Amino acid sequence: MRNKMLIAILITLLLLIGSIVLIVMSFADDEKLKDALREAGIDEVSQEVYTDRSIARGQVITEQDVYENQIPVDEARAEAFLCKEDVIGKRTVGAMEPDQPLTVQDLGLRKEDVLKNEIERLKKRRPRSNEVCSHLADTKVRIPVKFLYRATRDIPEGERIKESDIETIPVAEHNTKNCIGDVRLAVNHMAKYGIEKDQFLYHHYLVTVGIEEEDAFVATRGLKPGEVVKPDDVAKKHLEKNMCSANAILEENLITGSIVVQPIAKDQVFRVIDLQASTEK
Repeated sequence: MRNKMLIAILITLLLLIGSIVLIVMSFADDEKLKDALREAGIDEVSQEVYTDRSIARGQVITEQDVYENQIPVDEARAEAFLCKEDVIGKRTVGAMEPDQPLTVQDLGLRKEDVLKNEIERLKKRRPRSNEVCSHLADTKVRIPVKFLYRATRDIPEGERIKESDIETIPVAEHNTKNCIGDVRLAVNHMAKYGIEKDQFLYHHYLVTVGIEEEDAFVATRGLKPGEVVKPDDVAKKHLEKNMCSANAILEENLITGSIVVQPIAKDQVFRVIDLQASTEK
């Protein structure tokens, strides 16, 4: 009996030591990536790759399935991907939900290999450039959150959110983690749960197009960075469930007049990450 107890305690200790070693190794890898970013002149803002819509198990990832989201350098992780170029053409191991960060586990890759590739890329980047990825020379990623949004009234479950239902709050005054930082991701989206007055808006509070809503606005022609979106460039289209973007803009007047910041193909859904809101509106 005593021997069995000693064996059980030994196994528990070995598992605990193994877990601690893995945590230490993971922390060391994260620090190695952060050091490489800083050595490359990237001191404040890095990025990770997120899913832009639902992705089925075993699906090959396309450019329209993912987007790059800016994060502080201090939050960079070795198990994540810096650039969407790293994941396009790869096959997923399991099903993924929209707005989920992609990691090596999701694609069945070795963290050591991914980390090595990321560090090599950073060493080869252009001098005096703040770009994390090479394709950012003529495109942009989402601008860091500067404002938050909260409800000006009680919004019942299932009701669409109007511009008059929300107010803007400077980000410096509040914790921004997981809050919606772009008004275009709130207007005309549906409240998944009841939202109380003065409550901040979070992504998981809203139903995005492609989950319960199936109508979105798409481009009627290919658009290049720098172009201004005109009314005849926009058309409404009915899409299959879960086939649209988690970043879709659901209000046409928030699309027209915007400036294109990365190439948009014909019939592609207009997304927040593809457009820069016009300052003239």
